[in-house]
Amino acid sequence: KNFSCGFSAEILFYDETNDILLTSFFEGKSIDPKKILEDEKKLQIFINAIRNIHQQPILKNIENEELYPIKINKFYLKALQDILPKFNLDEEKNFLNFVINNEINNLTPCICHNDLVWTNLLWKDNDLKIIDWEYSGFSDCYFDLAGFCIEQNFDEETTQKILLSYFQNTPISYKRFYLMCALYSLKNYIWSLIFENCIEDNKLKSLLNNLKVENKNQFVKFKSIYELL
Repeated sequence: KNFSCGFSAEILFYDETNDILLTSFFEGKSIDPKKILEDEKKLQIFINAIRNIHQQPILKNIENEELYPIKINKFYLKALQDILPKFNLDEEKNFLNFVINNEINNLTPCICHNDLVWTNLLWKDNDLKIIDWEYSGFSDCYFDLAGFCIEQNFDEETTQKILLSYFQNTPISYKRFYLMCALYSLKNYIWSLIFENCIEDNKLKSLLNNLKVENKNQFVKFKSIYELL
């Protein structure tokens, strides 16, 4: 249904059984996110696009689904536990269980993209199309915002600009934002641990080890900020 928002290429064919999706071709290119932020018109186009996605009606067949930030972290934690059964994941498990038991009712479920890296944003002049909907689904708008800011490694000032542009005159829940930052970073941390232990190439292992440390540090940082708010 995302193509009806006008920010995705038109779906020409979809085979749900075999998970095959064919869309129309869009001749665009990714733009450095810093350039988007410097161009107020492009920034507003991007903000309008994700806000439009978040405002799409929730289909009945997914309204009872587990939220993506919870579902993906549970899935990755189990996968890692299967690979490394003795690896200590108590901190991560305890945090996720705390969120499940104490925060779920404070979230506002909506349709989200869940993977807003800048390479998934294709521009042709001021026409924007968002691609790679593989992870889209039932989530929280703050998770999309958190992911976008984390993946682009935005500083605090730039993050604030994104949040103010999105919410405008609506109050911003920084506690909810940093909770989603923690969950997004946890997802990235567990993912990097899984792949570090699934590959044999030493260069890739070294890169993934650096990524693992960075993701772990982000998780600890955002978790601490969330707990202080």
